[in-house]
Amino acid sequence: MYQMPATFNYATENLIRRQHYCNRIYADPFLEQMGKSIVTKVDQIPILGTNSGFDFCMQVKDLKLDFNPCNTIILPPELGNLAVQQFAVTIKICAGLVCGNLSQVVLNPKVVSTKVVKTASPKTSDLKQFSRKKISDVFNMNKGIVFNPAFYNRLSCFCMDVFAKLTVLNDSNYLSIKLMGLEIKDIAPVALENIIECYVRRLLQETVFPKMKIAMSKLVLGLESYVTVLPMPTDDVIPFNPSVTNDNLTVYLKVQ
Repeated sequence: MYQMPATFNYATENLIRRQHYCNRIYADPFLEQMGKSIVTKVDQIPILGTNSGFDFCMQVKDLKLDFNPCNTIILPPELGNLAVQQFAVTIKICAGLVCGNLSQVVLNPKVVSTKVVKTASPKTSDLKQFSRKKISDVFNMNKGIVFNPAFYNRLSCFCMDVFAKLTVLNDSNYLSIKLMGLEIKDIAPVALENIIECYVRRLLQETVFPKMKIAMSKLVLGLESYVTVLPMPTDDVIPFNPSVTNDNLTVYLKVQ
C-alpha cells in the first residue's frame, strides 16, 4: 500500500484536486517526486437522465493475511474453513460520496468575456442568509455566476469489513492471486449485501489482483541479467509451488 497506493485508492477528479478522501493516504513521497499519482482517477457516479454526477472515493484501509492453517483471522461461517493451498484475507474498504446539503450553495464567480479572470476559492453560503433581492442577483447569469449545489466538504463515508479466501497460483512464471470466496458481514437486506459483494469481487479480480502479480524471476534480486531463474517443478517432495502451508507462502526456484 505504501509503494503502490494508486492500486488501493480511487477517487474522482474533484476530490483528487482537493486531496479530500475518507482516510489519509500514507505513500512513499518519492512517488510524487517521480510524477506518479497516488490515487487512481475514476469517473463520477452518474445521475440518470442528467449530465451530472456524484463525486466519490473508494479506499482499501487495512489488509491482513493469514496463511493456512487459519489461526489469526476468524472467517464468517459462510466461507467455512480453509482448504489446502488457501489463505484468508480481511480487508477494510471505505467509500465516500459527496451528496452535498440542499441548504448550501457554492458560488463560483467567473467573467463571461474574452478576458479570463482568476478568482479565489469558491465561497460557501447558506440559502437562509439570502434575501429575495440577493438571490435575484446571484442568479443573474449575465454576471457569470454558476449555481452548484454540491458542498465538497460534506463527504459522507462508511467502511465495511470484507473477508475472503484466496490461493496463489504459478501463472506463466508469475505469482498471481485467485479469489475462492468472499463475504461481507452484517449488511441488510441480503440483496444489498449480494450486490456489494458482487461489485467488490469484480473490483478485486479485475483491478486489484492483476496489479499485484509478481514475476518469479524478480524474487532473485539483481541477478536476472546474469542467470536464468525458473520455478522448480512439482513432484513428491514439492507437491505445490508456490506452497501455502504452515503459516508461510513458499516459492521454490531453480537458478542456473
